Amino acid sequence: MFTCRGGAAILVRTQSTCTRSFFWRLEVSVLTDQVEAQGEKIRDLEFCLEEHREKLNATEEMQQQGLMQEISDLRLKVSEMDSERLQYEKKLKSTKDELHL
Repeated sequence: MFTCRGGAAILVRTQSTCTRSFFWRLEVSVLTDQVEAQGEKIRDLEFCLEEHREKLNATEEMQQQGLMQEISDLRLKVSEMDSERLQYEKKLKSTKDELHL
């Protein structure tokens, strides 16, 4: 191949550079695969997070609707009890009036 002594040194350095280059490319390839895998995991986690947020929002809405219904029912019950109280007060007044006669 090379006839001079310097040629052998150049050949060794060239081979060494090629070997390092190969390993650097291999390492870059491995790191790229790892980054892509981590990116996919992040996308999956973001999707799961969004699903959980949607479920949480739906649950909150259902609970709020349930509470609103309960409040409405209690208001109706209070109104009925007020009417009943008024009737008893009228009856009591009427009974007192009859007793005073």
